[in-house]
Parts: sequence; C-alpha cells; structure tokens
Amino acid sequence: MLSRRANCESGAETMVTGHRILIIDDDPDYVREAKSVLEKHYHVSCAYNGLEGWRKLKQEKPDLIILDVMMEKRAEGFIFSREFSKEQNVHDIPILMMLTGKRRQKGCYVAQDDPRQLESLPADALTEKPVDPAELLKNTETLLRKRALPREQSIKKRGAKKEGNSLILIVEPDKETAMEYESTFKEEGCDVELASSATEAVKKVKDVQFDCAIVDVNLPDMAGYDAVSVIKTIKPQTNVIITASKNTKELEARIRNEEIFYYYIKSFDREELKLAVRNVLKLKVGIL
Repeated sequence: MLSRRANCESGAETMVTGHRILIIDDDPDYVREAKSVLEKHYHVSCAYNGLEGWRKLKQEKPDLIILDVMMEKRAEGFIFSREFSKEQNVHDIPILMMLTGKRRQKGCYVAQDDPRQLESLPADALTEKPVDPAELLKNTETLLRKRALPREQSIKKRGAKKEGNSLILIVEPDKETAMEYESTFKEEGCDVELASSATEAVKKVKDVQFDCAIVDVNLPDMAGYDAVSVIKTIKPQTNVIITASKNTKELEARIRNEEIFYYYIKSFDREELKLAVRNVLKLKVGIL
C-alpha cells in the first residue's frame, strides 16, 4: 500500500501529462491507491496478474509499466519483464518494479541501492512498498522524461540506424504483414521502425525524420488517409506510400487530395512496393 507520509500533489506542476500508465499488481488496495495518485496527472489502467497485464500491454501500448514482483506466482513480475524485454515493438517502455516488503521471506531478495543488482534486473527503477506518493510521482516522472529523450539519440545509442542507411516507418496493424515488410526492406539495406496504429506512428514521427512512411489504409484508431494528414502536418517532407487490400474509388479520390507519393495494393507483387520505395529514396536524394 501507499505510505501516507507525503502529500500526493508533490511535483504536480512539472508533470509530463497525457501519458498512459499500466499498473500490474495483484494487491487491489495498492492498485486503487496508486491509481488515485497517478490518475490526477496520467491516464491509468490496471491489471491484477501477468496474463491480464500482457493483454493490456498489447492493446494499450502504455508509456510506463508499474510492475509488482510477487503476484499469483512466485517472481511473476520478473518473468513478465524478462519476456517483455524480448518484444520488439514495446521493449523500450520503462518498468518501475515494486518490491514487496516481505521479499526476503518469499525468496526474492534484491539490494535496492546496489547499482550492480539494478543493471542485472529487467527494470529501469526499483522502489519498495509501502510507497510514498511523492516518491511514486517522482519515479514516474523521471522514467517518462527519460523515455521522452529525442528519438534520434535512442536510435544512435542502440545502433538501429547505421550511417548512410535510409530509415523507413511501416505503419501496419497486421503483425505478420509488418514483419514481412520489415524483412523485405532490411534486405534492401534500410533501417526499419514499426508502428501498429496512427497514435504510435505519430509518436515516432515527432522525434525522427523518416525517409519514407508506408501506411496501411485501415488502422485501428483512424483511417490511413487521416494518419497521412497528421504525419504531413508534423513532418511535411515525409514521403508516404499508402497500402490497401483492394482498390476503390474512395482510395483514388483521397490519394488525389492528399500528398501521397504512391499507393500499393497488397495482392500485387512485393517487387512493386520495393520499386515504389526505391523511387521515394531516389527522390529524397534528388535523383528523380
């Protein structure tokens, strides 16, 4: 449970607002109190075990996870975060791990102040229950600000974009199709970022200049045409290729109205899509 020692409004003036927090903890009292503190500044959702947390992670793509170590199963939080770190599209979401006060008896001892232990754990920060509301807000704010560093720095740090390589954003809700596109363009010598929704794509576009964006017309949160308008508003120089399952009069009309470089029908040969991307990249360097 949360400690009552401090005023939960501490630090409210500097909050990074509008972010989404996912709390995964099987203690309903702690979840309720933590949510009451955080929801004044953030959008908060809750899960009471690892399986439910995994579903909400996939659905909501939160900006931060607050994760309990001990839930229904021993060390369930550790297991969750280890598996989470393997997921390509979400592994950069920070985790604030909650250590129960009884962790010694339960066989899970972690030296909270030992940086060597923290480096070996699948978490970005540790805190121990009961949690002071001011400490919870401070840790949350720190991790969110850390994640909000310019995307270019993040890409450079993890070596995702090699010198001279073109960077392509693929906005595709179907995971299998997205992975196929990713493999195709990596073979073409490009670096690739994936997004499954317009919301996720916009977050990436705000911080990075992509050489090309491949956007599906049917996104879960808005039509691909509208997503193109948002992307173009943020980064007007981004060339966009729209993909669709079939050609329609509406598709053709919207493409004429939007600044769309090309549209690709998914039933066509992949070579056509590759050719369209090559032409975009040639245009980028002034060859076309």
